[in-house]
Amino acid sequence: MKRIIFSLFAFCISSVVFAQKDTNKIVTLLTNLRVQMECTEAMDSLYNGNFLVAESQFSRLQQQYPEHPLGDFLMALSQRWKIMPNDEETKFDAKFYEYLEITIDKALDLYKKEKKNPEAAFFLACAYGLKAQRLEENGKPLSAVFPAEKASDYIVKNLEVDEIYGPEFNFGKGLYNYFREWIPLNKKSLKPIIMTFRKGNMTLGIDQLQETANTAFYTRVEALVYLMDIYNGYGVYNEKKEKINTSYKAFEISKNLYRNYNLNKYFERRYAEMCIITGNDELIGLEIMRKNLALEFEKEGTLDTKTLRNFSYFYASDLWDKGDKQKASSLFEIMVRSSEKIDLMDANYTMTALYNLAKYNVETKNKEKALEYYKLLEDNYDNNAPKSYKDKHKPNVKEAKIFIKNNTSKKFFGIF
Repeated sequence: MKRIIFSLFAFCISSVVFAQKDTNKIVTLLTNLRVQMECTEAMDSLYNGNFLVAESQFSRLQQQYPEHPLGDFLMALSQRWKIMPNDEETKFDAKFYEYLEITIDKALDLYKKEKKNPEAAFFLACAYGLKAQRLEENGKPLSAVFPAEKASDYIVKNLEVDEIYGPEFNFGKGLYNYFREWIPLNKKSLKPIIMTFRKGNMTLGIDQLQETANTAFYTRVEALVYLMDIYNGYGVYNEKKEKINTSYKAFEISKNLYRNYNLNKYFERRYAEMCIITGNDELIGLEIMRKNLALEFEKEGTLDTKTLRNFSYFYASDLWDKGDKQKASSLFEIMVRSSEKIDLMDANYTMTALYNLAKYNVETKNKEKALEYYKLLEDNYDNNAPKSYKDKHKPNVKEAKIFIKNNTSKKFFGIF
């Protein structure tokens, strides 16, 4: 959940705009059907994980319009989608940052030519926002502050864009309106900063994202991804600022994304998880997890760490509920090891897995292993977590402390 902080500024947008060589004006081709047809295969390939095909087209755009940030931004977006399945992986970061810097340089050149042109500000908001998001994911929140502020500046410049630019620009508006109001509700430490920003509207923001998902060409999938996260994660709130259950909407989005882009491992994971979380298509979700885990056991490293972690947890939980605790415990152990690799030992699912492992080893009279997991449970408990987290895990941690106290040998020194 750590990347939530900068989600306000993180726009994975792939709008197509071009600069003509014979004028200082930036000419938009957002609504040009010919350009859309040319980009359809590349965009479909991008979201289906076929990066070679997508980047081949993006490279041609770089060559055709060398002074415009379009091609470089799409190349950065391609790196971003390589990161998406597991944002703890850093092997794509160097190219990602490189393409973003080139995008920013070219967009700044365009912005200097025509400061009021929204498309120049649009690319700057996109590039700075993606940079801020990734820096925050990399555990560098201080480094992320400057690009986040720059992104917000350019976002505000685009809030009053004429409708002639079409539904693509509603994506940025929607994200701003939603997260401008979400952050003060959920990140109290950031409230003094965010309150200096122009006021937003969460309901309007969701509506704008939905309009983008319904009518846009280039930003449609990106809007759907954020709507999925809002409906099951960030949250939809009533007039009393109470979070309401909209996970069924996230399930439908995940299902459609997986159907349309079934080679996308991120969409596959999200759909399988939503099947279990909502109880819809649960058997399908479990089967997806079972097949992927089988491939991992056949060849280690087939799954990225985050997918291995999540699939192991959900499949283990199902086996645990069905009474197969031995097999479930083996998967919980894999889940814990994966959590350790990506620094998620204090996460909700990991805490549950640790508790189940401790209980299983108590039942099987393996006191040393039980102590190991109870200690991990105690050590990784997050005292600053939300109330729901504390309500669930605090009794388990209390149980762990009692077990540790009663089963740890004491050594006394001195003369008695």
